[in-house]
This record gives sequence, C-alpha cells and structure tokens, in this order.
Amino acid sequence: MKIIEEHDKLEIDALVGIIFGDPGMGKSTLSMQADGSFLMDFDDGLKRAIRRKRAGKVDTFQDFLDFIASPDFYKMEIKNLICDTGGTMLDNYMAEHVIKQDKSNEKKGGGISLQGYGAMKDLFRIVVNRLKAKKINITFVCHTESFKDGEHTRFRPKMTGGSYDILMQVADFVGFMESRGDKRTINFDPTDRSIGKNAP
Repeated sequence: MKIIEEHDKLEIDALVGIIFGDPGMGKSTLSMQADGSFLMDFDDGLKRAIRRKRAGKVDTFQDFLDFIASPDFYKMEIKNLICDTGGTMLDNYMAEHVIKQDKSNEKKGGGISLQGYGAMKDLFRIVVNRLKAKKINITFVCHTESFKDGEHTRFRPKMTGGSYDILMQVADFVGFMESRGDKRTINFDPTDRSIGKNAP
C-alpha cells in the first residue's frame, strides 16, 4: 500500500474521454486535432470530417483487437486513439463479438443478454487498460440523445443503457458539444441540460 499525501503529484499516464453532440457539430474533427491522433471509424463518418488525420476501418471487433495488439499499431506512435462512434463500437461491434464468442451472451429473440453485458464490461476494461498501459489516450465520439431527469430534459451520449454505464464508468472527462448562436461550444461541467464530467 502507498500513502498519497494531499500535496503529492499524481502521475497520469493516459486519459479516457467522451465528446458527444448532434451530427455536424465537428466532434470528429475536434477529436483529431490532438497530437498523434488515429481515428477508428466504426460509424462510417470519416468522410464528413475535415482536417482529418490517420484513420482505420475494421469489419469486426476482432479486427480491432488484432490491430491494437499488432506491432504495426505501436510503430505508429499513436498518442490519442479515437473511437467514432462509441455507441456503434459497443452496441454493434463489441456486442456482436461477445455473442459470437459465447451464445449464452445472446437473449432469446436476439440482442445481448445481461450476461453478455458482463462479458462486454470485462472485455472493455481489458482493452482500455491495455491502451492506457501504453500511455495512449482514448477519446470516444458519440451522438447525443435526450432523456427525462425529473422535470428537466437532459442530453447524454447515445447508446443502450448497459453500454452507457460501461463507458461512463471509465471516462475521466465528458463534454457536450453544441451550437449557440453562430459559435460551437463544448461544456464538460454537468448541468441541468447535459451530462458532464470535468475532472481536475
């Protein structure tokens, strides 16, 4: 056990973040402006991004796993891996992968089971930890959806409930991107309008 005093400097090797908002806000473009960015295009949205950098497309989640474990991936000196969109990656690619690995992860009639979400959570944690161990930041770009929170209508990253919980648990920061007047803004603070996470 290590005691960390209140004034001790914390070493942070890598961060996990979420940027979400409506289509056309420039989420993908913004995320690619970080040094050493590489975008994994899970949602066929790369063609709409400007000032784009290196990117890749995969057919299956196994392709993605093979890529991030390959020597070529580390030779590219990637500092910021962008998953665009996080919802499609989790709800489609990863869900399909865990069902293919074990049919008990599928509900009768289709869709992922409660056990399947547990398998997704375990696999997701392994992937995130592997990348963070290599000091690679991870940014998940997501669409937005509205939901009722008491009397307020709020916005959050769009994905199914189980996937949403998995992603939010590991995120260090969560920013809502929107247009106000003729300016695009991003807010990381949680508000009565949107989910947020603004770590120090």
